[in-house]
Amino acid sequence: MYESLRREMQKQNIKTYTLAKRSDIVPSDLYQALKGQRPMYPNWRRRIAEALNAPVDELFPNDVESEAN
Repeated sequence: MYESLRREMQKQNIKTYTLAKRSDIVPSDLYQALKGQRPMYPNWRRRIAEALNAPVDELFPNDVESEAN
């Protein structure tokens, strides 16, 4: 789950805690979302993409497709 996001985080050498802080998401909430234990809300996806300076649809291709339907 969220392989594209994880690849981008590795590429930029950003840890989950750092990304959570940059995205203004509670770190434990982001950890849970990455494990599939909590939804990855659309506003979280947008803020994460902004923090990584990457397009939302590239980081979350499956979520963007499901929202379009």
